[in-house]
Amino acid sequence: KSGEEMTSLESYMNRMKDGQKHIYYIAGESLDAVKDAPFLEKLAKQDIEVLYFTDAIDELMMNHVVDYEGKTFINVSKEDLKLEDDAGDEEKQELEEAEERLKDTIQWIQQKLDNKI
Repeated sequence: KSGEEMTSLESYMNRMKDGQKHIYYIAGESLDAVKDAPFLEKLAKQDIEVLYFTDAIDELMMNHVVDYEGKTFINVSKEDLKLEDDAGDEEKQELEEAEERLKDTIQWIQQKLDNKI
């Protein structure tokens, strides 16, 4: 959202989506190296801004800084990246599938207990 301009963590936090719990970043040698990373697409689709850390000191700093104002830093280049929205969608889908599988059982139980409750 800030494009190639420098930004502060405070400005980033002001632009964060409501309910966003993490500060997402990617570290690399240069702006060109990080801005075309393939896994940024997933975040862009969800309108999540990613900080680009391109100075050597940035990556060193991230080994020691865990959070900022209660928001944890997440390196988007990690293989097991799970987004907040992913977990919710996945849980919803699992619940819907379970309800569908158990639909007949639930109806049977409701019929059997209908007169007793």
